[in-house]
This record gives sequence, C-alpha cells and structure tokens, in this order.
Amino acid sequence: MKPTYEYSPVTEEQKVILEAFNDVFSKIDADIKKLVPAGRYQSLALTHLETAAMFASKGISKQGD
Repeated sequence: MKPTYEYSPVTEEQKVILEAFNDVFSKIDADIKKLVPAGRYQSLALTHLETAAMFASKGISKQGD
C-alpha cells in the first residue's frame, strides 16, 4: 500500500494538537451555522471547512514521516 493511504499512529503531543484544532474547527462550524444563512453558501463554507480540517489533521499526523 502507498504511504499516502497508510494509517499513521499519532503521538501524545500530536493528540493534544489535534484536539486543539478540533476545538477551533468546531467553533468555526458553529459560527458558520449561526451566522451564514442556510443554503448553498453555508454548505460550501462547511464543506471547505471540513476539507481544511482533514488536511490539517493529516499534516499533523504525518509529521516526521
């Protein structure tokens, strides 16, 4: 399997960082749902936020590879 698709176990330090990012992304998610009217643009904002969270998570978990 290509390294891109392999599971990368995270260290305790990375877990702390991931939890901090999770809190930030969750807050932004709630703000978007609260402040942006429901519809296409809210959906796009949430989709791109989810994408950003995924890449941030992957970047943190792949540190040191």
